[in-house]
Amino acid sequence: MISRHFLRLKEYTEKGKVILAGRTLNDDDTGFGIVIFEAENETSAKQFMKDDPAISEGMMEGTLFPYRVALMRE
Repeated sequence: MISRHFLRLKEYTEKGKVILAGRTLNDDDTGFGIVIFEAENETSAKQFMKDDPAISEGMMEGTLFPYRVALMRE
């Protein structure tokens, strides 16, 4: 399942939807992943998150935090 999760994120990165994806280096239960992606609205963002196989099959949990980039290096 993790490979399907990774391949999906890779596909959407190549399509330009995912801006970045990764996880903390913590080896304990404090570790977590972050995916920053573009969505048209909150509904489509929630659907994108729910469609991730790791979330839809219960291996991971996801929480949506709407976010707007203020500064970004070039």
